[in-house]
Amino acid sequence: MSSELVPLPHLKPNELAERDDEESVLGRKLTSCWHGDDFDAERAYQIMRGAAELIFDVTYKAYRGRSSYKDDWLPAIVKDAVYRTLIVSLPRIEHGVPDTRLKELAEILESTVADHLQEIAAPHNLDADEPNPDDWFKDAQSFVPTEQQAAEYAKIGVDLSTGSPPLLKAVAAAMQAKKVPAPRPATKKRVPRSISSMLAAEKMDQYRETIGLDQTQFAGKLQVDPKTLYKFRRTGKVDKRIAATIAKEMGISVEELLR
Repeated sequence: MSSELVPLPHLKPNELAERDDEESVLGRKLTSCWHGDDFDAERAYQIMRGAAELIFDVTYKAYRGRSSYKDDWLPAIVKDAVYRTLIVSLPRIEHGVPDTRLKELAEILESTVADHLQEIAAPHNLDADEPNPDDWFKDAQSFVPTEQQAAEYAKIGVDLSTGSPPLLKAVAAAMQAKKVPAPRPATKKRVPRSISSMLAAEKMDQYRETIGLDQTQFAGKLQVDPKTLYKFRRTGKVDKRIAATIAKEMGISVEELLR
């Protein structure tokens, strides 16, 4: 079976700019892992894994919004996110981690992105006025490919004998994607129960990295759904009560979090 990836269309200028923004943030964060001649490798790897997810989100959102989108693009989108993460990261970490094995690092990032897709598929509560990602994916946790599914993979260039299990599960989930529901009719305006601040989201992310927790661990510490923090990082929007919980954990007020 062929394992050749489907060529992806070119991104539009605004989509490239959004991806470049994520890559610039990655570069800055990795540079901050250097303290004189000392390099914080553990933190750098956490940063790279998070960046691979965010770069994937940007490119997947861009391609998913096209009328010509096909599910067989997904493996290439995953690989592209890993590649983009690596080319930004390697010049900044190679002297701090001289024994870096490129293949192993690529496999770790690919597995991270694939797990991220499954996390998106996991049941969770969202604001009533937000589209539910569960309508995009079906849970792939128990995915066991049948002969018919193996044949379908072969059609899109994925070899079950060599593909990584997390990636295969992610592809299985995405191949059964549903369309996002049509927007609900407009309702009467309500007093906002949420705040919107990308600066606050970035402050939260910097604090989380400082204390050495990944997103899921930090969500557990706050006793909130990990998807709530994921949404906050991506959109800057979060419920006021959650913002208060985050600020309390950081030892600051909500006002300080927002400025």
